[in-house]
Amino acid sequence: MPEIAAMTNRESLTVPAAVLKFALRIGRAWGSTEHGPERVAFLQYRPVLDNRRLREELGVPLRYTSREALEAYLLARAEQASVAAGRRSLEA
Repeated sequence: MPEIAAMTNRESLTVPAAVLKFALRIGRAWGSTEHGPERVAFLQYRPVLDNRRLREELGVPLRYTSREALEAYLLARAEQASVAAGRRSLEA
């Protein structure tokens, strides 16, 4: 996560699981989130896709690694923001 945060110019904060569970329990009780403490395990042990069968058995060519996919997304997002900013300056 720190690597992704760095790539997206964001801060990364590591919160102990017990603290997060407590905060989610309180947040759900107050109605400020639909998520509860049962979500913490998903955040701690994120599921990962093994795409070996996709490639080997079905012959699906993968275009990007995870890092390359994030980089392509960030680039496309920056380009969209640039185009939108250009449109706004033309309209002004």
